[in-house]
Amino acid sequence: MSDKNEAIEEYKSGISKWWVITGILLFPLVPFALIYLNKKINKYVRGALIVIWFIVLCGVYQFACIKQGPVIKSISVPVSTISMKVGTSHQISYDVKPQSSNLKIDEVKYTSSNRSIATVDKKGNITSISPGKTTITITVQDNHYTQRTKKITLLVLK
Repeated sequence: MSDKNEAIEEYKSGISKWWVITGILLFPLVPFALIYLNKKINKYVRGALIVIWFIVLCGVYQFACIKQGPVIKSISVPVSTISMKVGTSHQISYDVKPQSSNLKIDEVKYTSSNRSIATVDKKGNITSISPGKTTITITVQDNHYTQRTKKITLLVLK
């Protein structure tokens, strides 16, 4: 059931991205084209209307950004290197800055550069498999589609 919910959520987020892109492209262009192509209006009035429209767009954009909340500035982890024995597990922890209740994290991805040495699941649980050195990457994305990445070196010992 969890996979089904993830698929539905992914589908919903795809729709919202499409609407955002469409809005960004069409919202400013349609009135701009109507003003620019209207030859009945004096060219100075058209220029003034285009400037006014640009100011309105800037205001709408600023309002939308404020409404969305802050953007992720950085990710920090308590340690940059982790040592583990084969067959053990470890939970990765991280902090994002700014620490704000308005900051909305959309997605967190954990990846291992060498899955034969260690794997990491969706919740940040590392499982060591064989001795060696690998890099665990944490990628955090906020609701502005801003991504920040942090790498941790993992040493798996016998």
